[in-house]
Amino acid sequence: MALYYVDLSEKKAREKNLKLEAIESQVESSLPERKSGSFAGRSRIDFDAISWEAPNRCRLRYVYRFDRKGGDAVLLLDSTSKPIRLKIEKIVPVKEEE
Repeated sequence: MALYYVDLSEKKAREKNLKLEAIESQVESSLPERKSGSFAGRSRIDFDAISWEAPNRCRLRYVYRFDRKGGDAVLLLDSTSKPIRLKIEKIVPVKEEE
């Protein structure tokens, strides 16, 4: 899965790959392995849960599930930062009974 930022403020629109695969790798490596139950593999951005704090700053919910690891991450996207990038703010593992 890929996520791009499109900058329309320039005369010619530019796109920037936000390297979501690196986020996925960091989230996966920080999650503990569950003792029971397995998830079908999936990861996604929950676009219904975007929280805009300013016109150029938002928080996104990233959902990760694969095998015995699962969790949600809060990502920060601030388009005023140079270079523009996603930053992991918090990772919450899925509870064992889920």
